[in-house]
Amino acid sequence: MVQAVTAKPDPKDLARLIEKNLEIPSIPDVAARALRALNDDRTTAAKVAQIIAEDQGMTARVLKVANSALYGLTREITNLQQAAMVMGFDSLRGIIITVSNRAIYKRFGAVEKELWQHSVATAIAAQHIAAERSLERKDEAFVCGLMHDVGKVVMNNGMRDQFMASRQLADDQHVPDIEAEQSTFGFSHCDVGSLLVQRWGLSEHLEHAVFLHHEPDLAPMLAGDSEPLVYVTHVADQICYRLGYGKGSGREAGETVDIEAFCSLGFEAEDLGPLCQKVEATYQETHGSFSWGRGWAEPTPPSLRSLREARLAPTSLRSLRLRFGLYAAYALLPWGPAGAEPTPPSLRSLREARLAPTSLRSLRLRFGLYAA
Repeated sequence: MVQAVTAKPDPKDLARLIEKNLEIPSIPDVAARALRALNDDRTTAAKVAQIIAEDQGMTARVLKVANSALYGLTREITNLQQAAMVMGFDSLRGIIITVSNRAIYKRFGAVEKELWQHSVATAIAAQHIAAERSLERKDEAFVCGLMHDVGKVVMNNGMRDQFMASRQLADDQHVPDIEAEQSTFGFSHCDVGSLLVQRWGLSEHLEHAVFLHHEPDLAPMLAGDSEPLVYVTHVADQICYRLGYGKGSGREAGETVDIEAFCSLGFEAEDLGPLCQKVEATYQETHGSFSWGRGWAEPTPPSLRSLREARLAPTSLRSLRLRFGLYAAYALLPWGPAGAEPTPPSLRSLREARLAPTSLRSLRLRFGLYAA
């Protein structure tokens, strides 16, 4: 039984909690340097690409997200410099933060899947809202949606029992997450998340959105010119619970959206239904681009030795490497929605890799359904 905390913790205690859970450095070095470069007016696309290219995993993920339907590009992005030039630095900055945020997750169970699904959906909703209202910081709205509940991930990583107890308390008493967290921890995910944003050196606009997304009434006093992003994040969060993306403690699918906050962004009440439909459609079309690896784990590139042990012919080995690169075998798996089990490779997909029949049989026998 977790005892409720009644006293507000010292900010230094909160900082120590985050440092413990995130194991400082809290943001990957490559991401930190890339973000610093993007903030430098003298930076070139080639320089940013050179920095990101130092991390193969980040490179693959950046290109995967860049080519998703979310950005609606008419041609495929094949390299980092092209991504920087075609998409622009603001969009690239958002993708780098997205990739870095995903790396915080230490567990990969049902709770984590739910948190990630809700974060991605909220990011998509926030981007839709910002685009329809022609807000200046459309790309930052996406990041606000993605990061708004990052404090929950930190709390779940380091204090799992307390985090689950707070969720149960919210469900049992039908109270908002932040009330249950205050009762259990003495602070909320908004406190933790905003401190994380500070430590990552991200924008003050993002910090305000993360800190106030459950308390938008405070935005006029505390958020300054970040006020619209606070409302965007608040409304996007509620829209996604309404659509059933994420099981919010103390919430139900179909929960009412704060119409006052929604209309403060320039919408009419009747605009809510069509907007929800657009968010739903975009999420269904793009969510696979935010799913990385079986069980969400980073796949280990197959070594030449492991492929040889599968008794692949030299021509097949060469074909795998040339056609699919280092992630050759993993590229054959059509990864599904976030956290989903991978679909076994079909005979057709393996044939398209130009594997000899004997190699196909060897893959299936040696590695089972997850041959590649």
